[in-house]
Amino acid sequence: MIRNTIKILLSLIIFLNFSVLNAQEESNSNISSNNANHHVSQKDIASLEKLSNQGNAGSQFNLGDLYYFGYGVKQDYTIAKDYYEKAAKQGNDMAQSRLGDLYYFGYGVKQDYKVAKYYYEESANQGNDMAQFSLGDIYYFGYGVKQDYSLAEYYYEKSAKQGNANSQFKIGELYYFGDEVKQDYKVAKDWYEKASKQGNDMAQSSLGELYYFGNGVKQDYKIAKDWYEKAAKQGNARAQFRIGEIYDFGNGVKQDYKIAKDWYEKASRQGNARAQFSLGELYYFGYGVKQDYKVAKDWYEKAAKQGYSKANERLKLIKLNSK
Repeated sequence: MIRNTIKILLSLIIFLNFSVLNAQEESNSNISSNNANHHVSQKDIASLEKLSNQGNAGSQFNLGDLYYFGYGVKQDYTIAKDYYEKAAKQGNDMAQSRLGDLYYFGYGVKQDYKVAKYYYEESANQGNDMAQFSLGDIYYFGYGVKQDYSLAEYYYEKSAKQGNANSQFKIGELYYFGDEVKQDYKVAKDWYEKASKQGNDMAQSSLGELYYFGNGVKQDYKIAKDWYEKAAKQGNARAQFRIGEIYDFGNGVKQDYKIAKDWYEKASRQGNARAQFSLGELYYFGYGVKQDYKVAKDWYEKAAKQGYSKANERLKLIKLNSK
């Protein structure tokens, strides 16, 4: 997987459980349940607004989330920000983390990693695992700060200890690539497994990679395929590409170009350059499809636009042959 396939909205998880006064607690729990299913009634919204006007930080955060995601209301990051700010001023760590997200992604505001970092730190200092994860990403990629893998690991570990699957995956990445730590596939595998048990598709795909290439484990295409399938079912493009490759070359399975084509197409629709190139190969050589240089060229061009060098080489060859 390309290492900078990042921040795939990992932080956009709804936290809607609050402890408030008994009379308010029942009302908010019902609203939270509805919100989780994306069905929010106007009665629920009115109840939240009433509590919000009374200064209830949990309700202010909930209202912010409704506007952030567009649940029961028209999506509006500006209104979401207003509610988050009210809750954040009262020390609500989830609202602080969400404000960090707004500035991190530039939703409704000018993108500003330094402001995002400020809000993430406010939240992380209260133990918010998502904010800790986001701070880890800021240092991992050097967004608004000097890139620092040690600090990234520090925040990922804080978050991972609370069971955050995204942070567990990221620590696995640090050890897989040896980013200012000694490369250790076995340690990477341990962290990937922790995240995979929680259904993290990127970790599942990475476990597939370990077994596919035999990094730190005995090479096993069957186990690799099992992990890729778990990730692919969740829409992971790399895993979809790898399954296509497994059938394309008959790695641990009976070679089947048609099945390979199906998986390559799934990954290609998500912009996976290697899958696009591989589809080009199928049409270029006529593997499982009728040979078609025009279709092949179209797929190579898609991959080439993403900087995939092999596609450029193939396009040059097609150009020479057409003369």
